[in-house]
Amino acid sequence: MKKLLSLIALFLILSIPAIAQFDVEGDNPAGLRWRKIESEHYRLIYPRGADSLARRYIWLMEYARDSVMKNLDENPKRIPVLLNTLNSYSNGLVTWAPRRVELNTLPEASGTLPENWEEQLTLHESRHIGQITNFTNGIFRPLGWLLGESAAGLGVGVYPARWFLEGDAVVSETNYSGSGRGHDPSFTAYYRASEISGEKRNWDRWRFGSYKKYTPSVYPFGYVLETTAQRMAGDSALPGKIMDYYLRNFWNPDSPGAAYRKYTGMSQKQVFAFGLDSLGYLWRKDDASRGTFLKSRMFYVKRDGYFTEYSEAAPISADSVLFIKSGYGESASLVIVSDSPNFLANHPGGEERLSAFDADASGLVYGYGNAYFCAGTSNPRWTKEVYSDLFAYDLHAGKIKRITHKKYYYNPDVSPGGDTLAVVSYNPRGGSRLVLLDVSGREISSVPAPFDGQITECLFACEGIFATVISSSDKRNSGMGLYKISLSDIASGNSGGWKQVLGEQNRTISDLSCYNNKLYFLWNPDGVSNLYSMDPHENVISRISNSRFGITGPDVRWGRAYYSEMSTEGYYPAFALLGDMGNSDGVEIRIFSPETSGKKSGNIFASLQGKENPYAGLESKRYSKATHLFRFHSWAPVYYNYDRLTEMSSDHTYQQVAPGAVVYSQNTLGTAVTMLGYSHHDGRNAGHFSFEYSGWLPVIKLYFDVNDEKRYNLDFKRRGDTLYRYIYGGKTPLWKGAALVYVPVVASGRGWNRIFIPYIKYSSENNRFSTYNSNRFYWRNDFYYGLSYKQTLPVAKAAIFPKWGFGMTVNGDVPLGKDKLFCPVFAAEGYVYLPGIWKRQGLKLSACYQNESSSGKPVYYYSDNLVSLPRGYDNDAYHGKNYYGFSADYAMPFYLGDVSLGWFAYLQRLQIIPFADYGVADSPHGRSYLHSAGSDFVLDCHVGRIGFPVSLGVRCAVTGHDNGNSSGTGYLGFLFGISLY
Repeated sequence: MKKLLSLIALFLILSIPAIAQFDVEGDNPAGLRWRKIESEHYRLIYPRGADSLARRYIWLMEYARDSVMKNLDENPKRIPVLLNTLNSYSNGLVTWAPRRVELNTLPEASGTLPENWEEQLTLHESRHIGQITNFTNGIFRPLGWLLGESAAGLGVGVYPARWFLEGDAVVSETNYSGSGRGHDPSFTAYYRASEISGEKRNWDRWRFGSYKKYTPSVYPFGYVLETTAQRMAGDSALPGKIMDYYLRNFWNPDSPGAAYRKYTGMSQKQVFAFGLDSLGYLWRKDDASRGTFLKSRMFYVKRDGYFTEYSEAAPISADSVLFIKSGYGESASLVIVSDSPNFLANHPGGEERLSAFDADASGLVYGYGNAYFCAGTSNPRWTKEVYSDLFAYDLHAGKIKRITHKKYYYNPDVSPGGDTLAVVSYNPRGGSRLVLLDVSGREISSVPAPFDGQITECLFACEGIFATVISSSDKRNSGMGLYKISLSDIASGNSGGWKQVLGEQNRTISDLSCYNNKLYFLWNPDGVSNLYSMDPHENVISRISNSRFGITGPDVRWGRAYYSEMSTEGYYPAFALLGDMGNSDGVEIRIFSPETSGKKSGNIFASLQGKENPYAGLESKRYSKATHLFRFHSWAPVYYNYDRLTEMSSDHTYQQVAPGAVVYSQNTLGTAVTMLGYSHHDGRNAGHFSFEYSGWLPVIKLYFDVNDEKRYNLDFKRRGDTLYRYIYGGKTPLWKGAALVYVPVVASGRGWNRIFIPYIKYSSENNRFSTYNSNRFYWRNDFYYGLSYKQTLPVAKAAIFPKWGFGMTVNGDVPLGKDKLFCPVFAAEGYVYLPGIWKRQGLKLSACYQNESSSGKPVYYYSDNLVSLPRGYDNDAYHGKNYYGFSADYAMPFYLGDVSLGWFAYLQRLQIIPFADYGVADSPHGRSYLHSAGSDFVLDCHVGRIGFPVSLGVRCAVTGHDNGNSSGTGYLGFLFGISLY
């Protein structure tokens, strides 16, 4: 019953998406000094020096609030908004326990929309505020008295799926901007390809995804469903009515489905199918009108049926091209593809892998023996301080070198002479510049963007530099335009030298290249991403390619256009001769976008043009980290330990959930997390406390439990020649406490994940232990130390283990005090990941050693094992002076074909991981041989209507203890995992 209670609590407490509960996104640098400004509805907290940026955000959020909230009929209370100005990963989130908004203010530079980043972020995240506020009403109001802010998070997790929340937020950004994702044809490009190709999928694969076939994220999925539902109902306020229906019918587990049937007459599945059919009709009609399609010459590369993407074409010769390769079957790498017969003879798979690579690298470009690109590099300790630095892959040396440090550079280009680099630079306090560097990374000169806009890409061409620029609505007409500036104006820093070549419009222009004094770029004004050319002197635009589903990452050189062409299998490398491609000079650019949601409100921020920010004079005050260290946000009339629930690793369910009470605190900066709890179990009243602070260089964690277990005394008595152990209860309550100090050092990059963690720990408990013939009892006090290092490639979606990697740990336990009961223990272990026999399979080999320094100790010492015994053994069952352990695991993922069992389950993958463990323990009683062999069987699936995947499985093993005789004992254990993101 307790196991069932624990599982139920897990699903209730954790059935909450990333925008809702107990979410910690990392740490900002300890040295930051924080300021705050307040308006009627928002309290902005931001690093000192970013005042103008904070005042712009508070202006946009206040201005957009009424429009975004009106069809939700919500009036949220003032909410804290944390600006992360140092994180180059552009994103935002809304959490509700504690209630706050986090905005990463550095804009996107690759694949960005033709819309000002602050405006897009404001519209999207503001909608989330309104959505979750809905779950502070109705039944969730009194529930909030019982659970605090986690009540709203619980409502969000149980009722609307994540695709509903994100899809509705995309509708918001689309309806109230001129360039939201709903206006961008590439946002739903895969659905278009699927419909035109006649690909048939079941509802669950569209909804839950696949380990083999590409599936669009929850954003376009939810957008298609939500826009269709609103058109069918003829009501833009439908999302608010649906969520209100959840409140009125909270008792109905099928209230989400019932709400759609009530307002649209169809189930969610039928609404989505109708939406795809409607869009498919328009797409097929448009497809039939496009004439003769581009006949690409595909580079030969071996395909295995798993979704694969080749991106960022960078030709190094007429017949050889660099690409970034990634996909479901393997982690990202830099590869060369070629149609040269000699190359294909030496590379039967059609490609040469050069190096592990960052999948999010931007602006891959080749010049004079080096492939230049920019990639994210986080501060080793502060995970919210993420730079974007310039790197180069030296094709001759076969190595990646880092050129710049702690910069925010994006999308490089190489000058025709190869001695100068141009990059886009973003300032954490706002604004962007075009920067010229020498090949060593030294800055030569720079110039601000025109009209305070956002530069996204740059290109050396026609004795100057061209750049794509996004304008903000309060400065200019919103959208993306094309500008040019001379090298002399850059040298003098003259921002007035910018000349507009193409006016602002609401389609993304990207992947600039130049050949024979013509500009080439990727554009999608008619609904499909194709290659266009432009004569910069005559401003005549020509569509060069007519791809059926679209191309990505084009580059034009040597009379060829190199790119990746889209299909339902992925994006594969291709090229076409310019002479064979269409060239309709002066073509009239038509706008085709069935993706828009019907009636469009236009850009609500356009009315701000020319106006002064009314919040420019808002008083800025110091934000004290010390006085805001505690923020109690959630509580419950039952005890639950969130950390132990998420781990699901404790054998004592009362340590996960039990009758009692609990209260949680987390400060707005996310650096201090506190738990106070009371539990009642087995006739005992227990107290619990934990506190973790990550705002300093070392992370400090304290935890303390009182009366959680029965206290005992351990003594020894001798009867004749036999020594007996006696355990009897203590008279006072047991307490256990510990203080842990560690420094997580992350050094990921160049395609590898790396983490190094040194730690020390002090623990104490008042259980009492005695030695033989001693009548003296001692409490246990221990000092632990250790360090670990791990370096692996990212795990591919369809794999279980990383393809390559290794890790090692060294740790120890030093007993404190003058007693002779406990032995110092030293342990070391290491492991290595290797490729398996077939793709996506993997082998893990592990070895460990432990020494207990028992010299001068009795034979009955009590020190804990710091390494794990073979699976199936109680880890405290064997102790010895020396222990040697070895293990092997072989991971085999089996794709199940995305089988839908209706409402009951959706089966995606079976993991079979056979293993074998062997250990040798030397003790005063002799040598023990421990061994076990078996396998894990894990099913990756979705159960019921739960939106997140779960893993359910068993571990079957046979254990043996061989001291000259062999005997086998069966072992069966249950495995459970959950992924919330």
